[in-house]
Amino acid sequence: MNKKLSYRIIATGALLLSTGVASAATDYFFTTGGNSTTSLTIGGVTALQRNYTGVSVTGWAATRNSTGDANAEFNLTNVVSFGGSGIGVQQSGESSTDGQHAIDNVGTNEFVLLSFASPIALTDLQIGWPSATDPKDTDFTILAYTGAGNTAGSPTQDGFQLVDMNKLNSDPADVGPAGGSYGLTKAGWELIGNPNDVPTNAFASIGNSGFKSSSFWLVGTRNKFLATGSDGYADFGKLVAVKGCTAGTPGCGGGGTPGVPEPSSLALLGIGLLGTMKRWRKKA
Repeated sequence: MNKKLSYRIIATGALLLSTGVASAATDYFFTTGGNSTTSLTIGGVTALQRNYTGVSVTGWAATRNSTGDANAEFNLTNVVSFGGSGIGVQQSGESSTDGQHAIDNVGTNEFVLLSFASPIALTDLQIGWPSATDPKDTDFTILAYTGAGNTAGSPTQDGFQLVDMNKLNSDPADVGPAGGSYGLTKAGWELIGNPNDVPTNAFASIGNSGFKSSSFWLVGTRNKFLATGSDGYADFGKLVAVKGCTAGTPGCGGGGTPGVPEPSSLALLGIGLLGTMKRWRKKA
């Protein structure tokens, strides 16, 4: 077999490897106002949902029927875009100059709810504010709707919908009565992680080592009713991006490493190339 043909076979093998490998991770950025917005009215409150590629974002604050305690249910509120600094949650009457235009826990707990087009295992988050020189604290609480621990009579017995947030609160022990208010973790929401001191402009792990997967994720500053070891400081952050993967794929709980072929794939390709070269030698 001539050298030119050998090189062609090797090059073909390399091309097959490169085209057959894809990273399991996807980054979702919130550094624009979104591809579009949708006006939603839930529980008598109207606010904007921001729609990005593959994910929609709504804002929620524990201000329904009460404020500041564990049993306060969540009201829909506006998600505000701050360009390259990310998105925040700004309730009516909140100042835009003291950090409360971000996702924060001053007075009440706030979350952004990420609704993905298909289930995803979130692994990291990134904030764009406060700046690295700002002394504000940046502890977060992350939950996913997995159905785990769903108590009989909860509003999410048949799956989660946005309207259910009006009957959910932060009390880890609240189980109704049926048709009444339930704690998030008693209604199918699972606490995934409480990352502390999240850095600015760098991805930080949320602690999802088990690659729990869901179409619905709550990302908020430290919720003292759900987190352990709260330091007592107010927390702030504008969400720039999240990183996630499809559970069960290489590097996402499915073995292997994203972007690296499995050894079995390499072995099969190598055997195929050797066989092809031997056949050409015989013909030559």
